[in-house]
Amino acid sequence: MGEYFDRLMGSGEVFWPWLQGIRGMTPACMARLIRKVGTPEEIFRRAKAGMLELPGAMPEELGSNLKKAASEEAVAGIAARLERLKISVIPLNGEEYPPLLKEIASPPLVLYCRGRGRLSDLGNAISVVGSRKATEYAARMARRFAEELARQGITVISGMALGIDAAAHLGALRGGKECALPTVAVLAGGPDSIYPACHRELYACILDRGLVISENLPGTRPAPYLFPLRNRIIAGLSAGTLVAEAGEKSGTWHTVNYTLDSGRDVFALPGRAEDPACMGSNSMLKHGAKLVTSVQEILEEYPWWKPEKTQEHTREKETLCEEEQRLCALLKEADRSADELFEATQIPMGRLLSLLTKLAEKGIIERKSYMCFHYILK
Repeated sequence: MGEYFDRLMGSGEVFWPWLQGIRGMTPACMARLIRKVGTPEEIFRRAKAGMLELPGAMPEELGSNLKKAASEEAVAGIAARLERLKISVIPLNGEEYPPLLKEIASPPLVLYCRGRGRLSDLGNAISVVGSRKATEYAARMARRFAEELARQGITVISGMALGIDAAAHLGALRGGKECALPTVAVLAGGPDSIYPACHRELYACILDRGLVISENLPGTRPAPYLFPLRNRIIAGLSAGTLVAEAGEKSGTWHTVNYTLDSGRDVFALPGRAEDPACMGSNSMLKHGAKLVTSVQEILEEYPWWKPEKTQEHTREKETLCEEEQRLCALLKEADRSADELFEATQIPMGRLLSLLTKLAEKGIIERKSYMCFHYILK
């Protein structure tokens, strides 16, 4: 076994997933046991010795299950699996547990983390959430806001869902290339559960540059009741929540309500008055959310942050050829299609498309639709 296996066994962290995985164990039971007996490791020792006394009103079957599961082999198996998946265990009393998350009404007793980032690198953070069926405009704005936040050294928190969540993670990964922890994805299933399945590539990118976390054991499949619980962690990790777009009955309301319950800030992008996709976010604005149209309007709420520029905003200062400069000048004026750019510049279409691709790779422009391009670098 490896160094991480030895640390898990030596530190006692492995006993947290052991206790959580006991048949019939609930978060409430787990919390009561810890309050009465002590650490999960102590619970394990007493259960193994047949000396564990359950608090009142707990089912006797739970005590029997604890005794049956209290074996060195079971614990070693858990540690081996965690090591194989490269999943770290962060208990509520651990040094890396985020201070902001401890402030919510029901903080998770334990977090499971996976990725190259470290939870101890989580400092200033804003969550970006919204509809799974996001409009093109809302997804583009979420991506742009997340990119700029990450460029300022601020971690972007979201839930890796379709629509706004995915756009936020992608923007943060693009903007936070030199940020210690550009983005954190909070999952409803276990930290090894990729949902939706189409986000396998996004999940891999987040693991490579950021962090995936969950309060659920590895192997846990997402279930409907787990998503609202996941949303309280998204809100709890963040100083404020930005709603890019939400319908009238959007699940985003869960995150917003948790944000308000924790005394945190809610920001929202304005949406079209007649668009059903914007009814929820517009309603949030009516009820006190701060309307924002730029990242600076978020940052002005936290003057003490003094965010550090982690990546110089100099992409346009890179050596651009004359043709690239002409294309940028045209796209600054308005979004244009490839055909319109061809008409204005007479650059051969093959060469034109190659130049547009290079500008997009540099993050100066983006493809707004199939053949329409948008200037994004301010």
